[in-house]
Formats: sequence, C-alpha cells, structure tokens
Amino acid sequence: MESKKKGIRIAITGPECTGKTTLAKQLAAHYKGLWVPEFARLHLTNLEGKYNYQDLIFMARQQIELEDNIWNEAGKNPVFSDTDMLVYYIWSTFRFDKCDAFIIDRIHKKNYHHYLLMYPDLPWENDSLRENSDNLDALFILYEKALQQFQIPYSVISGKGNIRLENAMSAIKYWL
Repeated sequence: MESKKKGIRIAITGPECTGKTTLAKQLAAHYKGLWVPEFARLHLTNLEGKYNYQDLIFMARQQIELEDNIWNEAGKNPVFSDTDMLVYYIWSTFRFDKCDAFIIDRIHKKNYHHYLLMYPDLPWENDSLRENSDNLDALFILYEKALQQFQIPYSVISGKGNIRLENAMSAIKYWL
C-alpha cells in the first residue's frame, strides 16, 4: 500500500443500492479528493445487463486500471472508490460460484487504507442493472465475512441522508 504522503485510498463496498456511489461522490467533494466510478455500470449498460463470467473478469481488470489511473493523478488528494475487488469477489462467488485468481490476488494486495461497508438500510431503487433486491441482508453478511476472512479493516456505515455521510466521515477521520 502507498504511504500517507501519496494520499489515502478508501474503498466503499457492499450490496447494490446501498449508496456507494452517492457516498463516494460526497466524500470526494468534501475532502477535495477524487472519485473512482464503477466501470461495471458503463460496461453492463452496453451489454444491456446480459453478462457472463468472462465479462465479470474483464470488468474487474478494467476497474483496477481505472483505479490505478485515478490514483496516479491524485497526488496527495484522497481517492474514494465506489466499488472494489471485494464487490467483484462477492458478485462472482454469489452469481457463478467461483472467483478468478486475479480478483483474489488484488484483494490480498490491500490497496486501500480503509473500507466502508454500506449497510442495506436505504430504500430500494429500481435500476435495470440491479439484480438482488431480495438478498441485500444476506449479501451484507457475505461482505462482512469476506472482509473478516481477508483481514481487511472496515467500518459499517448506516443511516439516511447526512447521517450516513457523517458516519462515514467519522469512520475515516484517522486517515484524513
């Protein structure tokens, strides 16, 4: 992991429709940092939501490339990623019952200073790319178990509106 002199990296992870993108943008704006968007959203839009295991691996590799490019531009500014390899790990094992070694290797590299695990307490918003409206609590448990399994430091973020943002800011204040 890069030193604090370079800046910090915060991963925002968790089930779909838990406010990852919104929070990443809010934190980047508040801390004058950079936001890494979710590559999969653009790619899946082009595929009209139909994907296979190889598409998932491709999206994971493109996500890493996007993250690395933004990280290299960031200088000392913090970087907030609205998805990460843990999302791909859970997605891959939940959907395909397997996971590519590339994804697991990237998780082991621990490229983030801290993870924010989003609790599924927001209202579901329909989106043609979302798949798991009935499984959010079960997916949250999978995320938490994976964070523990990979020995990744994390904070659970809950609350609605500004409370969610304040909880996230409190969880990462050490790093900033």
